[in-house]
Amino acid sequence: MRVSVFPHKNKKPYHKEIRPEEIYEIEQKLQDQAYVDGAIQRLALILSKQLLSLRGINYE
Repeated sequence: MRVSVFPHKNKKPYHKEIRPEEIYEIEQKLQDQAYVDGAIQRLALILSKQLLSLRGINYE
């Protein structure tokens, strides 16, 4: 199954208004280095799996 990393040009992105409470929560999370490191690792894993999938390599 091929999945595009980028959305189709004709699809409009979903935008919602971010509340001040949500901004505060995000700011607090970004100050936590362990949270940032974990987020980077999760993104790297997702991208690695996508690249391997595009190459036809099944990685679980």
